[in-house]
Amino acid sequence: VSVPLEFPLRRELRAVWPVGQRPAGPARDLLGLTRGPSG
Repeated sequence: VSVPLEFPLRRELRAVWPVGQRPAGPARDLLGLTRGPSG
């Protein structure tokens, strides 16, 4: 159930936080969960 929601969520995260820019706080943890350890 979390799979179909993870794809659009990942797109939104990329739009808000481009590659190279790392947010702090809960946003950083959220990126870690969606983008994986390879980040």
